Amino acid sequence: MAICPAGHTSAADDYCDVCGLPVGAQTALAPAAVPPVLPLPGALCPHCGTNNAP
Repeated sequence: MAICPAGHTSAADDYCDVCGLPVGAQTALAPAAVPPVLPLPGALCPHCGTNNAP
């Protein structure tokens, strides 16, 4: 019995009997989380939101 990348057991060794994925294929990885951008010290413009340095 083979196990597909989605975790299904399959009697076939080439493609999954449940979802059709190729056995031995890797699933796509989730993109890495982007860290939040911290604002620079200063005041934000009330009209456009641009950070004005002190």
